[in-house]
Amino acid sequence: MTPLPTLRIVATDSLRLHENHDPGRTHPLVTTLRRDGILKNPPVIAPLDNGHLHYVVLDGANRVSAFTLMEYSHLLAQVVDYEGDGVQLSAWNHLVVSLSTQALLTRLQGLPGVSLREMSREDARRSLAEQQLVCYLVVPEGGVMAALGETGQVEAWAATLCEVVNVYLPHGKIFRTQQDELRGLEGFSSTAAALVVFPNFRPNQVMDLARGQGRLPAGITRHLISPRALRVNYPLEELSAAFSLDEKNLRLQEWLHQRTVSQSVRFYGEATVLYDE
Repeated sequence: MTPLPTLRIVATDSLRLHENHDPGRTHPLVTTLRRDGILKNPPVIAPLDNGHLHYVVLDGANRVSAFTLMEYSHLLAQVVDYEGDGVQLSAWNHLVVSLSTQALLTRLQGLPGVSLREMSREDARRSLAEQQLVCYLVVPEGGVMAALGETGQVEAWAATLCEVVNVYLPHGKIFRTQQDELRGLEGFSSTAAALVVFPNFRPNQVMDLARGQGRLPAGITRHLISPRALRVNYPLEELSAAFSLDEKNLRLQEWLHQRTVSQSVRFYGEATVLYDE
């Protein structure tokens, strides 16, 4: 039998982000949370430095930031073992549209500490896998432009990636994808400026960012969690109630028990596609 996800109420100020939140998503989320009065999908967190005083947020930077804005002291989260088999770390890539390729390349070339160099697709893939590139761009004509810069220190690398994303984020719409080539993405847009391919960071680098002040751009890392707790729909009044953290966790366990015995918990072993997110 597959074990149920570990759900726990934790102190909001114990959570450490490794990536920036997206204000364009965080502020509407605050409105939604206040309107609905429930936390639908808990953020996913992992203990930082093998303790329970602080946690790194693997998924849910916008939700954590929303609860911080609402001044909630406590937050429901799913706690996972970052070194366990149930967590896989990969990357999202950005398909940039509504911006010309030339404008994108010109703005990137103007960034301090970043230089662009044409490179074969094979060399770019290998160099990125070896963490020797900041990122690379696949342009519509089929060429690849590698972005060279500081990658030795993860905080400096993260800062450079934020500058890269800020070049196009305010000016061009993006779609997130795991593909690293344009073929097959024509359905998203016929006017793509480029596909920006990001590196696969390592768990220890994510932890280092959470310990320090560095932050990756929003939505670059992709953590696959199995099993993943979704549609928990936990009442916000339980999180805001004037109970101690221990009392809230006792009430959470009773609430989860009631959900289980009433057969409200369902496990899906197959890949699931949701159309209402």
